[in-house]
Amino acid sequence: MNGKLFFTSLYFGSMMIIISIFFYSAYLSPLYYITYIGILTSCMNHGFTHMVAKWLDRLIMLLSAIIYLYYRPLNNIIILFIIFMMIWMYFYSKRIIDKESRTYIHMTVHLLSAFLFILYHFCYV
Repeated sequence: MNGKLFFTSLYFGSMMIIISIFFYSAYLSPLYYITYIGILTSCMNHGFTHMVAKWLDRLIMLLSAIIYLYYRPLNNIIILFIIFMMIWMYFYSKRIIDKESRTYIHMTVHLLSAFLFILYHFCYV
């Protein structure tokens, strides 16, 4: 179990759920569904550290990236940059040997995920 990653998954995930309730947009429903599933798989992955949870979380991350790219506001380079930065940081964190640094980079991806979710609400709600 990685307590720091589990906590950030739970914390930022809860924040995204609260935002989606208060600023609900029917148009963003598929984004909500994949985000909720992603929160669950991230908590499972970082809480249980089981190979099935890890690969399920990775699959949901991939589907999330596709859905976020689909919903991307036209010509919004900031959102596109954040999505690709998150992908790059995730893969970069896997190459670092120091576990503490790897965890902090991955925690930053969780933070960027919540920030991206908030940005989408300002663009569509």
